[in-house]
Amino acid sequence: MTQGRTKHDERVGSIIGGTWRLERLLGWGSTSAVYEATDRSGARRAIKILNAALCANETVVQRFLREAYVSSAVRHRSIVHVYADGKSDGSVYLVLDLLEGETLEERRLRAGGKLSLEEVVPIANELMHALAAVHEAGIVHRDLKPQNVFLTRSDELKLLDFGTARIEGTEGGSRTLSVEGLVIGSPSFMSPEQARGERGSIDARSDVWSVGATLFTVLSGEYVHLGRDAHQRLLAAATRPARSVASVAPRLDGGVAAVVDRALAFDRKERWQDMEAMRVAFAASSGRRVD
Repeated sequence: MTQGRTKHDERVGSIIGGTWRLERLLGWGSTSAVYEATDRSGARRAIKILNAALCANETVVQRFLREAYVSSAVRHRSIVHVYADGKSDGSVYLVLDLLEGETLEERRLRAGGKLSLEEVVPIANELMHALAAVHEAGIVHRDLKPQNVFLTRSDELKLLDFGTARIEGTEGGSRTLSVEGLVIGSPSFMSPEQARGERGSIDARSDVWSVGATLFTVLSGEYVHLGRDAHQRLLAAATRPARSVASVAPRLDGGVAAVVDRALAFDRKERWQDMEAMRVAFAASSGRRVD
């Protein structure tokens, strides 16, 4: 057992917010840990707790609490519901839907590295439908990747982790907790403008690129850009056009490949200009009727 897990496991059995008993550790990362929890009535929820060392940093706390804002701002079946937020023993926490299933990345790896087009089509449709609603609410996710797409045991899709989202403000600007030149996102799924740290250029079309990169990976088993490590892939994303998905998945339907390739255009003006347009085109190319 790692030292990090031991630290988070010590919370199991404790009471959060005077209501929620932490039953077991579900997962943890560099900023937070997630637990299964129950209240006195037996209701089951997930409790996400920001690491105590980060709770004194107001910028980090506000990023963490964004999930609650997104939950209230976007009414969509694929957005995880946040029931409450609070502070307990110096740590900030969220009460969320308890999800049971696996991430798209876990499913991809379990399948041997890639998924069939038949399996990807309904996932892609629901992902783009959810993102269209997110963008309509003035929010750009900025960290779309297979690890942030969750597939429940009942085959529902949930979009995870809005901690780095860009949220349009009410006075013509945007509420964003970052600084010019700071790279936000995951290198293998990051648009060129994100990789260059161009905060002012990031918009819904940046998410379009990341959806294209996600589809590229789940359909081909490879990342868009080659590189020995994340740093090399980041440099490639910032400076090189994407290779065609057909170059690594030659049996993929040509129409589907064209939709993915357009999403990955280096110049955002040449991409799908909104998520709904990409969703409709992807559905048409794959023979699916748009709901």
